[in-house]
Amino acid sequence: MPQDWGGLLLRTVLALLFLIYLAAAGVHDAGKKEIPDRYVLGICLLAAVSAITLEDPGLSSRLLGSLCVSGPLLLTALAIPGAFGGGDIKLTAAAGLFLGVKSTLVSAVIAFLLGGLYSVWILAGKKGNKKTAVAFGPFLCAGMAAGVLWGNRLADWYLH
Repeated sequence: MPQDWGGLLLRTVLALLFLIYLAAAGVHDAGKKEIPDRYVLGICLLAAVSAITLEDPGLSSRLLGSLCVSGPLLLTALAIPGAFGGGDIKLTAAAGLFLGVKSTLVSAVIAFLLGGLYSVWILAGKKGNKKTAVAFGPFLCAGMAAGVLWGNRLADWYLH
């Protein structure tokens, strides 16, 4: 069923604003190793507008999206102090509300692959060791950008 032009325009504007918040959060985290709450709150606002005005993803998908990655990150951070920062956890929760569960899971897979490749590059190039702290936010933001652009299609492709 074709989508109306108003809905397409709204979805596009929300996605662009989401990408802007992600870019700002990723750059900030790369430089200062922190993600300010203003970016997380901005994404929460976009998620609220999206949930009120758009049918897809549904509320249950948004709620599961909010918890499916942030929950395990939180548990990991509690078990291994310093493993993930609070900004990473809050960012994944907010983005999950915007993206829904399928795109959030795709985003996480991409983020962990990119972060892992970067870590291997650091170790192989002797630019650090296994104790070297790496800002994970930029990788989360790259994964979420891919998620908003192609997340549902990648998840559907993988699942079918």
